[in-house]
Amino acid sequence: MPGRRPPRLGGTLILAVLALAAAGGSLRCRPANREIIVGSILSLSGEGEYYGKHIQQGMNLAVEELNRRGGIQGRPLRVVYRDSRSRPEAGRIHAEDLYRNLRIPAIIGAVLSSVTLAIAPIAESERRILLSPASSSPKITQAGSFIFRNYPSDVLEGAYMAEFASRELHLQRIAVLSVDNEYGKGLREIFRSRTEATGRKVILDLEFPQEESGYPSLVSRIKEIDPDGVYLIGYYREVARFLKIYRREGIDATILGVAGFHSGELLRLAGEAAEGVIFPYLSFDSESEDLVVRRFIRDFHEEYGNAPDDWAAHGYDAVMILAQAISRAGMAAEGIRDSLREMTAFHGAAGITRFDENGDVAHYPRIFIVHGGKFVAYKDYLFQRGREENP
Repeated sequence: MPGRRPPRLGGTLILAVLALAAAGGSLRCRPANREIIVGSILSLSGEGEYYGKHIQQGMNLAVEELNRRGGIQGRPLRVVYRDSRSRPEAGRIHAEDLYRNLRIPAIIGAVLSSVTLAIAPIAESERRILLSPASSSPKITQAGSFIFRNYPSDVLEGAYMAEFASRELHLQRIAVLSVDNEYGKGLREIFRSRTEATGRKVILDLEFPQEESGYPSLVSRIKEIDPDGVYLIGYYREVARFLKIYRREGIDATILGVAGFHSGELLRLAGEAAEGVIFPYLSFDSESEDLVVRRFIRDFHEEYGNAPDDWAAHGYDAVMILAQAISRAGMAAEGIRDSLREMTAFHGAAGITRFDENGDVAHYPRIFIVHGGKFVAYKDYLFQRGREENP
């Protein structure tokens, strides 16, 4: 049928790993009509599964779009996916195989910061590209010259939320609870430092227990110290379980969350316990009239039957950013690195991306709240509440 998009093959673009010749086996040496192969290490299971699968959907959409338009310089793009299971050691093993055995010049990943930080030293030692669409630990900034991310550092998110809690919500005494990994530690330190700089106090600073059985005692400690705000740094599964126990105690403190709260799974698992949680949401704007964003949303809905989120947008952009760099520089990793550094303004689904000298980007969040079982922009929530109070 004229105008109809061709079907996807096998429901996913990449399922097989192609070995390269040991001698002279770099992808750049292959004939012009052969595939360009890059790797991807994502959390397709484990605690980061929701984020990883949405990132993969965005990546698959980008690959399909690129190849429909003729690929990269006439060569189709193929992505070799590996599941880190949200574990640093598994990510490290996959990275060693992709970089050293398959001689792949670039990997898109990982999702969790702890996994990305486990892969980064391998990328640096092999002088190969690592581009994360999701990891936010401040430590990644200094991880090396071949390490990039099109997702912003927690330095931006943590500072923004500390300022918001102080200037907009006027919270004075805040309890901080964080997951025990690089992501939790980095964001906690930024938030605490900026909170205290505003003259407010962090009166409790604890890590999430490994088991849910420890949540009641944690909630009891929060109730005892009676903060006016609680900042939760964690992934959707443990946060949903915690919120249910927390709400049963009837604590009035305002709950602040992290960008990962924007997850349909959180709403499903937490139910009414998620009501009133205030959190930052990053650069993807589903209401934008930008033509690139509208096309991405349209194509994503056509492909998957539902609306995309921030994770899908960053996955989509990561593929397009890497493809642009390869198109300009070829398949040598050092050339790709230099091309990424020189990228002044990539216009993607998640907004405008440009890398600084550390491979970081600056995307500033907007504030959302869970209201009526939905994610609502905080400014719209205040406007609607004002209308209800003053009809």
